[in-house]
Amino acid sequence: MTALRKELDSHFIFNSLNTLSHLIKYDSVKADLFIHKLAQVYKYFLLNNDKELISAASEIEFINNYFFLLKIRHEDRIQLHIDIENEGLKEIMVVPCALQILFENAIKHNEFSAEHPLEICIKKDDKYLSIENTIKPKRVKPESTKIGLRNLSAQYLLMSNKNIIVEECENRFIVKLPLIKSLKNEYA
Repeated sequence: MTALRKELDSHFIFNSLNTLSHLIKYDSVKADLFIHKLAQVYKYFLLNNDKELISAASEIEFINNYFFLLKIRHEDRIQLHIDIENEGLKEIMVVPCALQILFENAIKHNEFSAEHPLEICIKKDDKYLSIENTIKPKRVKPESTKIGLRNLSAQYLLMSNKNIIVEECENRFIVKLPLIKSLKNEYA
């Protein structure tokens, strides 16, 4: 998993620097905001890179900062809906950067525009944290090793003895991450 995170870090930093270069030339106020959020996101990577689990509250805070960066890069072509109450999220654990991996997969595999944005929704029920995105496959399919989902699945099996669930409906791709309680390594 660490090797995957390092690969994502490199890709993420490359795209962020390109975006920042553009913002510095054309919108210094947005560039300043972008730098602040980029620092928060990178700090999260550094602090949590070697951890096996992190609170869902921390992961949601991270994904909000991360999405801010994506929104600047993709503007109205991407949307995020978080349908979760914050209550109890500190007692639920997730694999660090799990949501970021799923966001990157959604961006990598789908076409999206201002007229047909990529919509990503995060929900929680009693057993799972669900990440859903709209599907509009790219005409030219990108190379995919599916290592991200395989590694994520292996991590959850190791941490919770439960598999992630991957569902593809007519117009939605859904990944359900098992909820892991933080107290005494009991699982939700």
